[in-house]
Amino acid sequence: MDRIIAYFKSENDAESAMTSLKKLKVENEKVEEIPEDSRKNRVMPFSSGGLQANMAEYGESFNDAFGAKGAEMTYLLQFDVEEEDHDAAIKVLEEHGAMKKEE
Repeated sequence: MDRIIAYFKSENDAESAMTSLKKLKVENEKVEEIPEDSRKNRVMPFSSGGLQANMAEYGESFNDAFGAKGAEMTYLLQFDVEEEDHDAAIKVLEEHGAMKKEE
């Protein structure tokens, strides 16, 4: 199983993504508020393609990436997914506007 952590601008967005993931082989799903001191982590969008679709936000902090849009990442969703459903899970996260830590 692979562990995935995704970042969202609201609890509702994270819960909505978690609901969409229920059709896949996932377990240990948990939505949590991001601690204030971790909101400065560098993030990039999830992408189901080989290259990042939106490089403008690559490497920006939560506040830098979303400050101009009036939002910041405040919640995370973490879960384990079976290898066979990994790509489908990334697609769900991408559709829900999730971000991930810079790799």
